[in-house]
Amino acid sequence: MSQNFADLLLLVDSRLPAGGHAHSGGIAPAIEAGLIKNIDQLEAALRTRLKHQGPMQAAAVKLAAEGITADEIDGALDIRMISRAARAASRAQGRGLIRVANEVWPEIVFGNGNLHHPVAFGVIAKSFGAAEIAPLAFLQQSLMSGASAGVRLMGFDPISVTYLISQMRGAVEEISKSITQVENIDSIPSGSLPGLEALTENYSKAQVRLFAS
Repeated sequence: MSQNFADLLLLVDSRLPAGGHAHSGGIAPAIEAGLIKNIDQLEAALRTRLKHQGPMQAAAVKLAAEGITADEIDGALDIRMISRAARAASRAQGRGLIRVANEVWPEIVFGNGNLHHPVAFGVIAKSFGAAEIAPLAFLQQSLMSGASAGVRLMGFDPISVTYLISQMRGAVEEISKSITQVENIDSIPSGSLPGLEALTENYSKAQVRLFAS
């Protein structure tokens, strides 16, 4: 196993202290709003989020990993993300990832320390020579973060949730393949989930919450 591949595994490890455990990608607000009551509804929510937001995130990771200027990709994501709270959460996760990278992989140069999460992930993956697999790895990590909300808030069986994520591998691979022709920021897909985005906005104003987003 190459050192670069080992580092990529470390990057997607849920125990990486980058703050990802505090973000559910809108799944926690959906649970607290009563829209997710069982594991089948959790799967439906994850698949819907993956279908509509996954291509945009995967494309941003791909371009960053291929060396497109991070600030340009970052700006492209800003105009594609309607929810202010979602943008703030994405940048918070990006900053957390960059803080870890500055200590663990100090040779990586970011320039901007306030990048969106997919962009920061892609920049790190570029240094590993992992541009081809980086979008898939990011999507898989995103699914696991969202699914963890079901375990922590609903008490779902962790093994059943892990099986659920495993069964979604085909959808993850399909999205990863769908963005292979994305070569510049103008061709980054744009997907919106108004209901989830509205929940995220309201959730950010809640006085008590287990997740940041």
